[in-house]
Amino acid sequence: MIRTKVLLVSGRRGGKTKEEIKTLMKDELEQAGHEVLIAQNVDDALYLVYHEENVSVMITEADITGYQDGVELIRAVHDINHGTTKTVLTSGRYVEELIELAHLAGATAYWSRPSSMKSLVHLIAQILQDQGEMAAEAMVATAPAMA
Repeated sequence: MIRTKVLLVSGRRGGKTKEEIKTLMKDELEQAGHEVLIAQNVDDALYLVYHEENVSVMITEADITGYQDGVELIRAVHDINHGTTKTVLTSGRYVEELIELAHLAGATAYWSRPSSMKSLVHLIAQILQDQGEMAAEAMVATAPAMA
């Protein structure tokens, strides 16, 4: 069985909590059957998008290390492969302007934190099933806070 490749762009170093969230995201996605690639910054993410075959979904923080932010990374990835890699912007802050900017850059969805990791797996499954048609409910989907 071919596993779907998911690229996780981890963002700025944010201490133990941020590392724990990244690990939880990676573990949950792997348990759901995905192959998870990790990029520590924009440059790593762009390299992987250029050189890895079939990256189906990229999940990126709004605030990431590199010369661009998460929205600009989404725009660059969308321009590189014309939307074949579906993109999810994630943030611990819910700002309508940020969500709109992500949508305009080509984002497939927005995932608000804190949310359950199961909601992330469900969102990725929905994106893969829909093959990237951005639904309004996916852009504003939030889930209950993690326990």
